[in-house]
Amino acid sequence: MTLVLDCSFRLFNRAPYDDIEIFLRNKTRFLAFEDSGKTLPTLDTKASLIYASDDLAADLEELYSEVYLCSSGLTLALLARSYDLMQEVGLEAGLWRFVDQRRSRLRAALPGTGLRVAPESIHSMIGLEWLTFDAPEFNDVQVCALLKAHGLAALTGRQFYWSSSHQKAHQYRIRFSMMKEEYRFSRALQILGDLRVNGGLLGLFLLISTRD
Repeated sequence: MTLVLDCSFRLFNRAPYDDIEIFLRNKTRFLAFEDSGKTLPTLDTKASLIYASDDLAADLEELYSEVYLCSSGLTLALLARSYDLMQEVGLEAGLWRFVDQRRSRLRAALPGTGLRVAPESIHSMIGLEWLTFDAPEFNDVQVCALLKAHGLAALTGRQFYWSSSHQKAHQYRIRFSMMKEEYRFSRALQILGDLRVNGGLLGLFLLISTRD
C-alpha cells in the first residue's frame, strides 16, 4: 500500500511538524506532492514538487526528469531562495500574517455583495477563501462568469467534489485567491465595493443583462 499526500497547503499549518521525517523514520511507503504556487505568489514561476520514500524515489526521479519535467533550473533556484528567505524571517512574519491580513480585508468587503464565507471555511488559515452566495438561482459557473464580466476573477468549486460535482448542492462554492499582487487584490476589493453599491449579485446580473 502506498500513502499519497497532497502537501500544497502544508506551510499554512500554524503548528507545523515534519510529517515526511515521520514517514521516513517509520519506513512508510509514500508519495507526496505540492504546488509551490499555493504558497508563494510568484505567478508563473512555480513548480510541482514531488518527494517519496526511498523505494519509489529512483523511478519517480527518472519520470520527473525525462517525462514530467516542467520547471527550469532557474525557476527551482528562485523558489529555493524564496523558501530560504521565508525560513529566515519565519512563517508567521513571512506568510501567516500576510494571509490573515488579506482574509480580514476580503471578509470586510463581502457584506451586501451576495457573497459570504462558506461555513466550512470560517476558521480557514490557507491562502484561498471559499465563498458561497445567496442566489440559489445561480450556480458557481454562472457566478464566476458574472464576476469576470465585472473584472473580478474567481474559480468554480464544483470540481473539488470529484464524482459528485454534478449535484446541485455542490455547485454553490467559488474560490478566491488571496495571494495575488497587492494592486490586483486591492482592485478586487474595489470591485466588490461596486458590487455592493449596485445591489449585489442580482443587481450585477440585471446590469449586465441591460447592457446586452
